[in-house]
Amino acid sequence: MVTLLMRYWKSVAVAIALAAAGAYRAALIHERDVAQADAQTLRVRVGALEVAQRDLASALAAQNAAVDALKASANAEAARQRASAQASARAGAQSAARADALAEQLAADTVDSDCAGAIRWGNGRAKELSQW
Repeated sequence: MVTLLMRYWKSVAVAIALAAAGAYRAALIHERDVAQADAQTLRVRVGALEVAQRDLASALAAQNAAVDALKASANAEAARQRASAQASARAGAQSAARADALAEQLAADTVDSDCAGAIRWGNGRAKELSQW
């Protein structure tokens, strides 16, 4: 066998080199195919993430619009409450002013000292007195 190898060592070396080159090529092709499969998987994941990002952006826009609508509604209600409070304050001030004027008028009135005079005075002021 040794003599056979000595005689054909160049052919054996070429065959070994060709086998090594073939194995190296097979390893490179396998690595390329794995890398291509990984790249395809990543492209699919990127596509799914882009869709999810668009969905989230749309949901965010809808939420922002809802928040803006709530804010506008709250501002409108606050303005309405302020206007109502101001109107109530004005009405209260007017009512107090009328009551003060009536009280001053009643305090300035003279009432006869007898019962009949007091009754006449009460009957004459019945409308104003009934508003208290």
